Amino acid sequence: MLRERVQGLFRYFIPAEMAKYVVCGGFAFIVDASILYSLTEYLGVHYLASNTVGIVVGLFITYYLNIKWVFADRKYEFSISTEFPLFVAIVLTGYLINQVVMWLVVETVKVDLLIAKVAATAIVLAFNFTAKKFLLFTKTH
Repeated sequence: MLRERVQGLFRYFIPAEMAKYVVCGGFAFIVDASILYSLTEYLGVHYLASNTVGIVVGLFITYYLNIKWVFADRKYEFSISTEFPLFVAIVLTGYLINQVVMWLVVETVKVDLLIAKVAATAIVLAFNFTAKKFLLFTKTH
């Protein structure tokens, strides 16, 4: 009984797509942050360049999971030549936000690299979900 009530509240306050998006994003974040940390700490690559590599890998992971599992509707389902460039444009905008936040937090506030990554990711998560949901993953009428 209690379990059903909790699940009902969860579904009411956090739609299934949002929950799936967070899981998908969490997986992509683990891959992204691992690449960032490994390239920076073990190979000496500048953290902003490492961050770029991680985000590019994450882009392909999230695109695949978004179209196959996260979102029920696709506005451009039969036109990947339209859908993927829009997806990339949203991710690139999120990337720019991510880079600015990373730079500000690491260089100005002097916070640890991975803490800065978590802060930047939280901001970009909200932006990306909203943009993708309304520009790509809604029903066409």
